[in-house]
Amino acid sequence: ACLSLSEADRSLLSRLGLLQSRFCWSLQDGVDVDRLACRLQEQLEGPAERDGVEQHHRGLLDRPEEAVLLLNQSEERTRERFGEESERRLIVTYGDLAWLSYHTGDYTLCELKNPTGSPSVLLPEVYAEKAWTFLKVSVHYYPRAIECYRKAVELQPDNSEWNSGYAVALYRNEREDSPAVRQLRRALELSPNNGSLLALLALRLWALQQHQEAEELVQQALELGPDGTVVTRYIIMFFCQQVAASRLPHPAFTDVPETPSTTF
Repeated sequence: ACLSLSEADRSLLSRLGLLQSRFCWSLQDGVDVDRLACRLQEQLEGPAERDGVEQHHRGLLDRPEEAVLLLNQSEERTRERFGEESERRLIVTYGDLAWLSYHTGDYTLCELKNPTGSPSVLLPEVYAEKAWTFLKVSVHYYPRAIECYRKAVELQPDNSEWNSGYAVALYRNEREDSPAVRQLRRALELSPNNGSLLALLALRLWALQQHQEAEELVQQALELGPDGTVVTRYIIMFFCQQVAASRLPHPAFTDVPETPSTTF
């Protein structure tokens, strides 16, 4: 006998609920969409992940068709960037596509593009994408971002991307007993030319009164070249802290381009 529409719908929803998707991560509470949009516009790295977060909020804003187009673009970029490793990084994208397709009434796409379940132990790529999403959506989700990055690093201890994300998440959730400095140093061991990490560590060391090392790190970041708004913002924050502490600004301060006022 054929299932009734309501039974079929419940069955599909049950399978969708098993997928790894931003629609299943309870992201609505505490989300500042305007703040998120500013951050996404500034973020120059990780275009595929940026599309993923943006499509979630466009879906929430009743623009699911546009969100599906963004996800398809994200899938293409991921395949171009990661080649044979793409499938591991597309698990969340497929989950998002399934949910968006469901909301647009394209049930066939839901069935064809996605598995019917998810493993109990997540891949590090999934943990990392969950962490990146939590980190970008709202300060309320920083603890969840830290936990997801921690799990990704446990699975792949020498992955520079996961270690860098973990360091940034710890920094943003900094408390007196936070291991942010240790993780920033670890991330820099794996990515020594990462200007963002150099500047973040400098900011933290300055706050801990380790001024000489902090200034040396900023100088290294400047020598690499502030390759984007994010690094420039961190460096300007550092110089502002120097001025606030009644110290002379670094001579290179005048060489740093202006950047729009943004939230950190």
